[in-house]
Amino acid sequence: MTERGGGDVVVGTADVRRPAEVRAWVRERAAAAGCPPAAAEELVLLVSEVLVAGAARSGAGDGARPVRAVAGAHGLTVEVLLPAPLLPLRGADARLALAAAAATATGLDARPAGDGGQWVRVTART
Repeated sequence: MTERGGGDVVVGTADVRRPAEVRAWVRERAAAAGCPPAAAEELVLLVSEVLVAGAARSGAGDGARPVRAVAGAHGLTVEVLLPAPLLPLRGADARLALAAAAATATGLDARPAGDGGQWVRVTART
């Protein structure tokens, strides 16, 4: 896990093949933003599932994904850049859909990326 920046926005690179590093990075960002433990763990779970579901898409492959953590007045948002759209979810993304449906302290949405990909956002409210 590499990162740069500080303060309200931290930009990094998450390696799908190193999930423990990604989870530790998200936990650290959540703690710095003051997220309650339950919200932080939901954030970790959903970011992990987004990375897994994104890697499972045909042609996406494993490897590094740009990520960024944005702290705001109402919580923390972690964004993952995927090479192909992930949301709306399809049946093949059942694990992510189940995790998102069970989440009570986080939300999942997306915005388009300029190259046909998608920034998937997981937001934890404090």
